[in-house]
Amino acid sequence: MSTLYTLTPDWTATNRFEVVANSEVLICNTCAYDVRWSRTADTSVPLAPPAVSSILRPGDSLSLPLEAGQYIWLAALPFGTAVIEDFT
Repeated sequence: MSTLYTLTPDWTATNRFEVVANSEVLICNTCAYDVRWSRTADTSVPLAPPAVSSILRPGDSLSLPLEAGQYIWLAALPFGTAVIEDFT
C-alpha cells in the first residue's frame, strides 16, 4: 500500500505513518527538497525538531524495518512530498 504525504516544515499528525504490524517500509522523497524523518514508539511528537532529524535527499529512498506500534514522522522545508510504501 502506498501513502502520499504533502509535507509541512513541522511535525504534524497528518504527516505521521502508523506501523500496524511488524513490517518493512520504503520512504521515498518525491520532491525537490530535503525530507526530514523521525521514528517514535508512540504518538508523541519527536523530541528533536525536523531541522536536526534524519534526512532523505531529493529522489532518494530508504528501506526501514519497523515494529508494530511505531510511528514515522515526516517534514520538509519549505514544503514537499513523500511516499511511504508498506510491504505488509
